[in-house]
Amino acid sequence: MARPKRADGKKPITLFKTGKYRYAVFQETVKNPKTGKFSHPKTIYGTVDEQLHFTPNARYLNLSEEERNRLLFPPSWSVESGAAPAKSRKGRPSYTGESVSLLYGAAFFLEQVSSSCGLTDDMQKVFGDERAAELRTLAYYILLHDDCYNHLESWQKIEWYPSLRILNPSSVTRITQAVSEDDKQALFALRRRRIAGDAWCGIDSTSYSFYGNNIADSHWGHNKEHDRLPQVNQLFMYDISGSMPVYYRRMPGNIPDTRTLRTTLKELELAGFNGAQLVLDRGYLSAEAIELLVKKRISFIMMAKTSSKDIRDTILSLDADELCLPDNWITEHGVYGIESSYPFSVTVKGKKRDVIPLRLCIFFDPEQQGADRKALAQHIHETSLSLDAMIEEETVLDDRTVKKLGKYFTLTLDEKKHTLLSYVPNEKAMRAYWALSGFFAIICSRVKEKEYSLSYVLDRYRMRDEQEKCFMFIKNEQNGRRLRTSTEPSTDGRMLIQFIALTLNAVIHRVYKSSKELTRRFPTRQHMIEEMRSIRRIDHPKRAKIITEFVGAQVDIFDAFGFEIPSSCRPSSRPKRKKKNSS
Repeated sequence: MARPKRADGKKPITLFKTGKYRYAVFQETVKNPKTGKFSHPKTIYGTVDEQLHFTPNARYLNLSEEERNRLLFPPSWSVESGAAPAKSRKGRPSYTGESVSLLYGAAFFLEQVSSSCGLTDDMQKVFGDERAAELRTLAYYILLHDDCYNHLESWQKIEWYPSLRILNPSSVTRITQAVSEDDKQALFALRRRRIAGDAWCGIDSTSYSFYGNNIADSHWGHNKEHDRLPQVNQLFMYDISGSMPVYYRRMPGNIPDTRTLRTTLKELELAGFNGAQLVLDRGYLSAEAIELLVKKRISFIMMAKTSSKDIRDTILSLDADELCLPDNWITEHGVYGIESSYPFSVTVKGKKRDVIPLRLCIFFDPEQQGADRKALAQHIHETSLSLDAMIEEETVLDDRTVKKLGKYFTLTLDEKKHTLLSYVPNEKAMRAYWALSGFFAIICSRVKEKEYSLSYVLDRYRMRDEQEKCFMFIKNEQNGRRLRTSTEPSTDGRMLIQFIALTLNAVIHRVYKSSKELTRRFPTRQHMIEEMRSIRRIDHPKRAKIITEFVGAQVDIFDAFGFEIPSSCRPSSRPKRKKKNSS
């Protein structure tokens, strides 16, 4: 709201911020005599930097001395009227700070990766240039250094990052806490446009351990790293074809995957992922989940449980000689495959209604069957020795141990002492395991047999391994096994940074694995990124930046990724490599 006019005719100047810009403005209130409505026009007289130094614009410089004296600036501002601003000369952009020589190659490489997958453009549209640069800086740091953000300020003095502002721990907290739900949804909508409309996308979740107890979603759950800590889960949607995460949501640490699908599908619709085809593991298998997917007419490929009654009966009805025929052999995957149907019904207005049977794909691996049966025989032998020792030592057994041992053995216990008296192998359980060993099954919907072969179905499902690798990236390379946050906004912000870093990591992994030259020269992707670190960026006042030369493998890395090397940095000629003798 503008201030009322002063009796002395003075115009109070105030600071007006919009994005990263800071203006010195005079705002007045004007009433429209026809409509009676009020407006509050602003008159800009220049800019104000962080140190409250006023820089006049052309409007201010064209004022008369009397008009300038009527402007009332805050006493804390440094105001110098000066002369008319000199016209800027066209040419290369120049640097206005002090002379610096910074490590540049690794962060420059990540900048190219971010631009190539459209992440930089999407983030700038959502967060603006300055905030996007700060968030990318935080993501680059966890990819380049296995350390907490307390040391980022020190690294910015010797290594280049997109953010020009020095980020101390307090700044990092403010940046992460400023991320809103609206920001995330806007980013997901832009990332959706980066994938094909009929893309296959994997859905799976991972967990973060927490030390604090102030997070609403922090609960004790199935911790995959076996940390004795409460956890928060994060569900990712991963574009399997493009090898890139495109969506995530935060969930309580004690919620099973089958309970998350309904809400996830609703949020995916809001983010524009309507046409995506889903690849799901058996953790999402339930009658409710399948019914939901069928009703929404979503194409899906889901790993099934062979212990399920319908699937078990189908497998037991198969003739091994008919199954293991050359016509059923899938060369690409080294297994036998056969088609079947999976009857299913949905509930409509309280009544069961049969739908078109789902596609049931049953696969059989003879080598895996032999390995499974050998493993079971060894397990039975070792467990028998342990049970004999328990009887001899009169070991007291708890309920959990009894349940575990009772899977393949029938135990007789002393009710008073809860000790083991005798045991008998459970041959029925063993035969049931032997009968299903080597088999696995996949349920499909809206994946027609004539258009998509068994090899196609299995190939799409096995591409989920790329998503599992991404979870390893979070826990290891991105230092995300445990989130060091204690508030809700900070936790949301850190998860977004992990998402940004994971996007870059996934793109790098895809190109690295597909390039024989890179995999031959570098044992891991970390070695490849480390190779880029020696490239420096040198800045001098009023001079264009200088990027040092690309040497040896650094040229090969950029060429493999299809990135453009600055013309002054590429070597004019390179020595030919000696061919290895065939002998």
